[in-house]
Amino acid sequence: RKVNRRRRRRRRREGQTLEAAMKMKLEFPSRLLRSARALFGSSSGSAGGAGPEVDDGGRDVEGREGTPRRSARRSARTAAAKVGGLPLPLSGARRSRRVARVGSWGTKKATIVATTKKVQAEEAPVPAPRLKRRKRRQAQPKRALIIELLPDELFDGPVLDALGFKDLCALSLVCRHFEYSVSRVTQRWSSLYRERWGDPGMLGAAAMELAGGWQGLYKAKHLAEKASAPWVEPCDFEVEAMLAHLASLRCSRTLEISVTFLVDGSGSVTQDDFAAMTAFMGRCVESVNRETAGVAKFSVLQFSNEVKTELEPQRMETNAFRDFAGRLQRMNGGTNIAMALARARIDCGGAPHVVLMLTDGRVDAYQATAASEAAADLLESEAQVFAFGVGRSVDFKQLARIAHDGSRVMGLRTLDEPLW
Repeated sequence: RKVNRRRRRRRRREGQTLEAAMKMKLEFPSRLLRSARALFGSSSGSAGGAGPEVDDGGRDVEGREGTPRRSARRSARTAAAKVGGLPLPLSGARRSRRVARVGSWGTKKATIVATTKKVQAEEAPVPAPRLKRRKRRQAQPKRALIIELLPDELFDGPVLDALGFKDLCALSLVCRHFEYSVSRVTQRWSSLYRERWGDPGMLGAAAMELAGGWQGLYKAKHLAEKASAPWVEPCDFEVEAMLAHLASLRCSRTLEISVTFLVDGSGSVTQDDFAAMTAFMGRCVESVNRETAGVAKFSVLQFSNEVKTELEPQRMETNAFRDFAGRLQRMNGGTNIAMALARARIDCGGAPHVVLMLTDGRVDAYQATAASEAAADLLESEAQVFAFGVGRSVDFKQLARIAHDGSRVMGLRTLDEPLW
């Protein structure tokens, strides 16, 4: 703190001195003349004539040394050295190699370097030998990288296929040619995606189309996982692809569709998991309302040991539904998935029925069998079931048995960790 205090004092003092120098810039010639007359006037008077002629440094023309005071010598030396048209500090200020930030004169801020040697070095001409070496260096052709000398057939084939994700990203930053070549190797990006996340399926293919290619999807998914670590969340392209698929199940003639949300409110679901469920429901309602022109109906059932009807089937605007979802309270208790699937069988009046279950899927063996049977009965009523995993240690195998199709299962916010 003491060091910083000294620095602030020194900068304040230098700034005040420079402001004073700026105001007195026009008075320097007259001041120098008056100081010179005051210094040598007495000696000239005693001799009975005019004193010796002196220059700016206190030395007479004939070479004899004068005896000016120290303050006068400093004033003369300071006035002779000017930086950028502005004089250096007059007195009481130390010369510094730092950059002194001076306040604004008018509407302009000036930055003055209080070092005469630095300014003289900048204005000094470059020596001829150094200038020749510089021109010789500039005239030499730049050495090309070894990878730039490879033919396109070899570079686009075996070379790029042997590189990993980080190597491809680093290579794309070298030049635009490499960036274009890396963006064209869709087969390599697809294989990298499969090596890291497995088979993309129908959902991955749709997300790839939204992302503009496998490279864009890989980048979005990598950044999403990095931002949500240690939790695993899908990227925006995957969520949009799933929501677009749900909206496409509407009636092609009347655009009607009935969506039922089965929300897990058991004790294994935390408050953050429950908030992730309600946020996804809001995005789903927004997407379906946009594709169906607001004729879709929505209902919400929350289940734990029992099933509670939170919202009857009805049309609802997106903002109103989000306000309703934000007021939902978690029930706590066990996880009775079979009862929730049985209550989801409703009369939709001929409109397509889509059931979206949001749960962690963690049930015992008896409840798992009952849930699979209830899901089969629900499918017989021409309802389409989708399962979304939320929470710790999500049982994706159980969710796949409920949905009867692995492509209809998706993790929203999951953490793979042992139960005990």
